[in-house]
Amino acid sequence: MLVGSTALPARAQVDFGLTAGPTIADFSGSYVDSSISTWGVGAGLWVEWHFSTHWSVEGALSFGQKGAFEVESPLTAEAHDYRTSNIEIPIALNYRTGFAHDKWSFRAFGGGAPAFSASCEVKPSTQFSFDEECTAETPGGELESSDFLIQFGIGADRIFKGGSGFGFDARYSIGTSNLFSEAADNDLTVKNGVMRRSTFRLTVAAAGFLAFGLGLAPLAGAQDHGNPDSFWRATAYLWFANIDGINHVGDVSVMVGDTTRLHASFAGDVQVGKGRFRGIARFSTTSLANSGPLEGEGVPDGTEVDYDFSWTTAELLAAWQVGRFESSHALKLSGGLRYVHQKQNLLTGPQPGETSKSYVEPVGGAEYFVEMGGPFWVAVDGTIGGFGIGSQSTWQVGAELGIRVGGPVHLSLSYDYLQTEVGEKDSDYRWDEGVSQGWFFGLMIKQ
Repeated sequence: MLVGSTALPARAQVDFGLTAGPTIADFSGSYVDSSISTWGVGAGLWVEWHFSTHWSVEGALSFGQKGAFEVESPLTAEAHDYRTSNIEIPIALNYRTGFAHDKWSFRAFGGGAPAFSASCEVKPSTQFSFDEECTAETPGGELESSDFLIQFGIGADRIFKGGSGFGFDARYSIGTSNLFSEAADNDLTVKNGVMRRSTFRLTVAAAGFLAFGLGLAPLAGAQDHGNPDSFWRATAYLWFANIDGINHVGDVSVMVGDTTRLHASFAGDVQVGKGRFRGIARFSTTSLANSGPLEGEGVPDGTEVDYDFSWTTAELLAAWQVGRFESSHALKLSGGLRYVHQKQNLLTGPQPGETSKSYVEPVGGAEYFVEMGGPFWVAVDGTIGGFGIGSQSTWQVGAELGIRVGGPVHLSLSYDYLQTEVGEKDSDYRWDEGVSQGWFFGLMIKQ
């Protein structure tokens, strides 16, 4: 009897899950003489129906950021930046085959996605911040209300006993609609070019997901979440961080952006509790020494300034587990306060000096935790805060993959994305389109 590597482990006929990851997007067409791609983020929910050993159909509801920077067009005298976002409904046909002794499955997929415009902003490329929505009077004109994306890609998934798992995929999308009215009115085309999306996927066992949908929560438990006795956990992270944004200090603005110095970026997390209650303390700090363009009244065009920028965050949260203890799934809801301290030191330029801002804001969030079987576990979380108290708004999403290496010791790899708006237009200190993101390498002790 011949035994091949294409067999797949038995799994549920229907899978559900979450997906999130960074995107790289650009424009193409006769309206675009040249452009550079822009980064964004995508996230969503998906469901997959397996109708044979190797074949399945997948549908999703997702949000994706797109756009392009420094777009030069035959109809405009200067380059412009565009930032758009869509709500998408991807439908794909998947083919799967096993590898690595059938512990993993390789996935190739293709399909299409109706996409509906959620937002569009435009600005001259020489201007730092977006402050104008796309209209008939702006360069490019109005954004088309819908698009159809042709999508294809490859991925790999690891499914454990019970049906939960995780995976990664690389997805390519090509737009088919003429995006802007100005292009259509002049017999030119501008389309969403190839959008590359690297995605982390979390597969949730069908039983647990349905319990979440029909009741108050999925069956909750899972090691550090489902311990009815006393519990503590301490984690130290090395953070390979990246920060971006536009820092307005007094009458000038500086573009901040680069990968930070690794030795200056780290984070920590301590959790203690008993039963359903958790007390959580978190801390992170990063700093960046770089140079960037300076803009302001009386500042000559092309002025560059050297700066030191630092960003420190501390959170104190109370969390409550929802549901039962006897399972590998858990949902945890949290709320509390976040302290933020930012410092910008302009070392050169026409207005050198140091400016800082500190504030405290409310924050709330949720975390979904899954024991994957064996030593592996996955956690996905999100928070929202500010609401005009502290920052104007702040939101964060993240995912963490952990492995128990022995006794109470765990190692983890996670990715976290946070975006914030600090200060109003006439504030002395404003952090516009501020982003901190990056990979975290964690050493964790749980008891």
